[in-house]
Amino acid sequence: MNSVDIIIPVYKPDERLELLLAMLYTQTMKPDRVILLWTIPEGEEFDEERYSSLPMQDQLKVVKIPQKEFDHGGTRRLGVTYSSAEYFVIMTQDAVPAGDNLIENLINSFYNDEVAAVYARQLASDDAKVIERITRTYKTAIRTRATL
Repeated sequence: MNSVDIIIPVYKPDERLELLLAMLYTQTMKPDRVILLWTIPEGEEFDEERYSSLPMQDQLKVVKIPQKEFDHGGTRRLGVTYSSAEYFVIMTQDAVPAGDNLIENLINSFYNDEVAAVYARQLASDDAKVIERITRTYKTAIRTRATL
């Protein structure tokens, strides 16, 4: 059985974070752990009450990051260092899976020896603004082959 961790940078989350975590729990391939890279805005405290109400408490690991230390790539790389799983999936806090086989489909792609990385496209939510709908409608496919 493959082990997989989910890594999610979090900043001022709305209700979609709870929905995302709930959907991760319903996946056909469940994550071993969900690592939340929680950015704390300057002058604010970590919202312990909000965190304690999140689903999947047994699988959650929260890494608190001061806002001044947040970096898009560096923070994600930091999240990977907390994973000991065979695979990891990096998501955004508003990317709620549309079905229950997202993780399984992503991981199964690696059974092809020519695959080095996979991605899923994020669909715009029903209440998304026009620019968000446009950027999520037009997809770009990039095919790369890893060489060692």
